[in-house]
Amino acid sequence: MKLLISDTIGFINKLPPYMIDAFRSTLNEMTYSDLTLLVIDGSDPLNVIDKKIQSSTKVMNDLLIPLTRILYLFNKADRIEDYDLFVDALTKSKVFDPLSSQFMLISSKTGFNIGKLENLLRLRFDPRL
Repeated sequence: MKLLISDTIGFINKLPPYMIDAFRSTLNEMTYSDLTLLVIDGSDPLNVIDKKIQSSTKVMNDLLIPLTRILYLFNKADRIEDYDLFVDALTKSKVFDPLSSQFMLISSKTGFNIGKLENLLRLRFDPRL
């Protein structure tokens, strides 16, 4: 099994056109990916999270990347006070489609759900496991 891991630019919003052009080749790499991990700060206010999802999803739609190839990772889960409220808000979001999108709350600081994420990636890329 071969994996290519690439990190691209962060939140894409109100960037000048020359900056978007500068990152175009990096962004185009996503069109060849089997899976895109979109990491979003889960501790941000929900309206900010909506804007980040909307902006990132627009770029990915422009690149013709299907939503089914995106895994939304909400980092800093350790700073989310009410998980149920957070998940409920996501599923009701106008820019996030929970029927065609996958998401997971994680915490790189505490390790919350990192093992679950690793297992999901193993199963996705090596179904023999």
